[in-house]
Amino acid sequence: MIRVLNHHNQEGKPPAVPLLLLLSSLVFILSCQTNPVRDELAETYYNLGNAYLDLNRLGDAESAYARAFELDSSLYVAGYNLARVHIFSGNYQSAVTLLKELIAEDPENVILRESLAWAYLEMGRTDESESLYQILLDQDTANCNVRYNLALLLSDRGEWEECYDILIECVLLEEEDADILYLLGRAERESARGDGIVWLEDAIEKEPANSTFLYELARAYRSEGIYDKALSVLDEILESDPPEQGSYLFEKARILYTAFENVEEGTACFEQALNAGFDEAEDIADFLGQVGFKPQSTGFEDLEELLKDFELYEAVIDQFPADEEEPPDEKARIPEGQ
Repeated sequence: MIRVLNHHNQEGKPPAVPLLLLLSSLVFILSCQTNPVRDELAETYYNLGNAYLDLNRLGDAESAYARAFELDSSLYVAGYNLARVHIFSGNYQSAVTLLKELIAEDPENVILRESLAWAYLEMGRTDESESLYQILLDQDTANCNVRYNLALLLSDRGEWEECYDILIECVLLEEEDADILYLLGRAERESARGDGIVWLEDAIEKEPANSTFLYELARAYRSEGIYDKALSVLDEILESDPPEQGSYLFEKARILYTAFENVEEGTACFEQALNAGFDEAEDIADFLGQVGFKPQSTGFEDLEELLKDFELYEAVIDQFPADEEEPPDEKARIPEGQ
């Protein structure tokens, strides 16, 4: 997930306060017989927007921030948070327009420019996003928030070596967090620079219950032949009853079947994975290839039956290369001499 800066509050701005208290303050200010001070009213709407945003009431937050910014156009943090809400709501063009207006007033503001790069990325304008992130990184090579987001963009394109080079600097800067360590582990594996295990283990040390981190570590263990640890990690994930278990069950079935040659448990676990919705034909074909399966081969009737029951057989078989035609038994006819 893209790294989003969370700035409900900035130096010199009022802290967030409970929603009911804010609403009471707003009613009081609006009910005064004298004209309310616009700055005070703007700050109240700003804090109200923060409270709504914390509750994920995006529509209410948008209205409150917009009112705050309307009352006090120098309250840039309200405009910034309004742009964030636009992005969260999918109103990317509104966010871009507002962020450009804010940047015009404060062109050196890194947070605003990072947010614009984020908005571009969410819109699918990846070239503009990458260009802006690169400019920001050139200006501050120690900004690991920018490094992470740029690395994410590169990883989506499969440019794992570049992704690794960008993230390893955060380790050298001692600015790594769990997300950076996880992506660095993946980048090390995908770029064949190492097994990624150290980085993944460090990420899990920071976030022990993160099933995404644990799953990647289990896959790394399997790739390196550390099967006992891989199974232990997968069981740890499954014990937490994650919402989508198919991938974890498939990985477990693969290890049981191929590493421990436990066909009975492996097949049962594979069936559980299919029941949980796992349907990645390419991964299934890779697994079947590991155990020696070929189309029309014998000895794999249980697996074939499962694939047919879940209407995956044809999709999986299509992943296997077509058999090469056998050369004819008869030798080619040699021309007779004259």
